[in-house]
Amino acid sequence: MREPSTFVGLDAHKDSMVVAMLLPGSVRPVEWELVNEPGAVRRLARKLEREAPGGVRCCYEAGPGGYVLQRQLVAAGIPCAVGAPSLIPVKPGQSIKTDRRDARKLAELFRAGLLTEVHPPGEDEEAVRDLCCAAAAFTASAAGRPGRRSTGADCTRSPSSSPQTRSSARTTCWRSSRWKRGSKRLMSSSGG
Repeated sequence: MREPSTFVGLDAHKDSMVVAMLLPGSVRPVEWELVNEPGAVRRLARKLEREAPGGVRCCYEAGPGGYVLQRQLVAAGIPCAVGAPSLIPVKPGQSIKTDRRDARKLAELFRAGLLTEVHPPGEDEEAVRDLCCAAAAFTASAAGRPGRRSTGADCTRSPSSSPQTRSSARTTCWRSSRWKRGSKRLMSSSGG
């Protein structure tokens, strides 16, 4: 007979994360909140392995934070699925959303097999996606249409959602502003 699994739903945000752990045979999940940073994710993986009987399976909803959390959990030895947000079942009339309710709902739906998983891209694929979004944003701003996208790519991810230091984020912003100023000079000198 197969050993029962523990299902964990994560509601992850840029700075924080709510965890809902459904132990085998239990109806009410064990819930807690933690900071969303690499050290805390490693501690979470150790805690799940230590406290959960049987296998552990995690899931969270895909969002603008990318797939960094999924890669960190897999690297720590915890299988992690990423659910498609548009395909998560919603009860009619349930309009109140909190982080704890979302994490609990993800864990329950994951245990019931009702989550549709998405394929998380690798780091290289995600970097290319970010580059395409930056190029599309630059093209739109150079053409005088800020805020418009010329591609169908998912460009909702902000540079601060990737794991980088403050200085590299500052450098990225500085380069971006220099790039925009240079393109405006080119546009004005070419008569455009």
